[in-house]
Amino acid sequence: MRRTRSATRALIGALAWTVAAPALMAEPMQCGSKIVDVGMTMDEVRRYCGEPTRQESEQQDVRSGNQVVGTTTFTRWYYMRAGATRVMVFDQHKLLEID
Repeated sequence: MRRTRSATRALIGALAWTVAAPALMAEPMQCGSKIVDVGMTMDEVRRYCGEPTRQESEQQDVRSGNQVVGTTTFTRWYYMRAGATRVMVFDQHKLLEID
């Protein structure tokens, strides 16, 4: 019984970390007095931060198993902030991540 409780606690801890880790790693970006975070649209980000220093777009296949069922466009916006480059990745105009 003791092993089962320890194993259960370890499993719950691992699952909690798996769920929480992406949120902990996602670091919002400040633009003036506004905070930009995952889930915002391109228009909102542009309104808060202005035009990016550089941008790139690429189309990628959307797959279901081995079949291509469509395409999506990923766009990366680059901003220079305090000597560092922050990269915002959008999928279909929605902010997915900030690096």
